[in-house]
Amino acid sequence: MLKVCPKCGKKMIKRYEDYILPTNPPQYPWYWWCGCGHTERGEIDEVRNIEQIYRLLWREVNKEGRL
Repeated sequence: MLKVCPKCGKKMIKRYEDYILPTNPPQYPWYWWCGCGHTERGEIDEVRNIEQIYRLLWREVNKEGRL
């Protein structure tokens, strides 16, 4: 996922905030950052435990029409 800075035209990077939301699973807010000083609001990443990852993989491979 890339975003171009509207101020200088360079590529921005994803930076995490200095806090974590105490949900279950924990949520990690982030924002877009550019070396020229421009920032933009991002989204929230959710970290999954290994059991949740396996369940998602299982659902994906068992979609109708897939072998």
